[in-house]
Amino acid sequence: MVAVHIQNKRKLILLPAFMLEIIKSKVNVDGKKRHVRISIEVFKDRRTLLKSYDLGKKKKSHLPKESSKRLSSSVNKTSMKCKYTKNKPNPKKGLSASNVRSINSQTERAPMFAINGETAKFLQAIEKKPVGSVVVTLDGAQGSGKTTSLFQFINDFAEAGNTCLFASLEEHPASNLFAEKRDKYLSNKAQEMIDVADEFEDLQQLYDTVDHYDCIFIDSWQKLEKMIGRLRLDEDLRKRFHSKVFFIIFQQTTTGRTKGGAEIVFDGDIIIKLQKEAKFEDNYAYFDKNRYTKIPLEKIRYNVLNGRVYNPNKEEEKNTTQANSLNAENSLLSSLIIIFLKTTCL
Repeated sequence: MVAVHIQNKRKLILLPAFMLEIIKSKVNVDGKKRHVRISIEVFKDRRTLLKSYDLGKKKKSHLPKESSKRLSSSVNKTSMKCKYTKNKPNPKKGLSASNVRSINSQTERAPMFAINGETAKFLQAIEKKPVGSVVVTLDGAQGSGKTTSLFQFINDFAEAGNTCLFASLEEHPASNLFAEKRDKYLSNKAQEMIDVADEFEDLQQLYDTVDHYDCIFIDSWQKLEKMIGRLRLDEDLRKRFHSKVFFIIFQQTTTGRTKGGAEIVFDGDIIIKLQKEAKFEDNYAYFDKNRYTKIPLEKIRYNVLNGRVYNPNKEEEKNTTQANSLNAENSLLSSLIIIFLKTTCL
């Protein structure tokens, strides 16, 4: 028969020939309390024999350290209220993710591109992004003035001192058409800052070439894709390069939408539309989207022929005022004629 009883954390197991004593206690190991369990055999003649011993592992909480603090603070609200406030965890403590930083870590503003002339009035501001680049797209119907506007933009960026690359893929740089536009829209000062390319062998050559310039002008996106294959505006240009600006001409569909899909509209920072009127002199550019504008989009336009910025609302007011003034003059003249006729008849 075996008798078992517990006394002071000891188990005494009585056997016919000997007694097995099991002792449980705590010891300090490396400054930390650990459980120890010792089994000893005690014989009738008082001889003892160490049977075995186990050193327990430190128990770990299933909750994070900070969570344990929160739970303990909620148990005793009166005594732990101040302690909880003092030891409130800092959400930034231990932060090591490379893609996360404080919202006010960037104290200096990024510089803006220097731009001359009416282009500066129209675009207002173009940022030299420390990470990524700005993309400006132009699209419009055939004959709306996309290439003409691009030449005018190149001139004002180059004259301001920016190094410019003009990828003229629609009109070859050796053609008369290109030469006429160059001589008409680009000043001698601007031409010193502009290089031109008529083709790219592959995507890597495009990358290597773009690296050397501040401003890149591409005419057109569809021609570029035919040369080097499928391109992604956001991944291959906008995010790949830093502190640059891309001006890219896109062709339009028959319904007036930008060729290249909806992602072009979303990825572009500035979307410029060219409106074709009955006369070329009335064609104008306007913003469908401009992340940097300080002027309401409906209050600013760019005349393609003379390269002038104007407010269409004021033009309408001016025309209305002139019409009213002319009507008033005609009315006064009619009244004077009637009075003269009446006087003569009398």
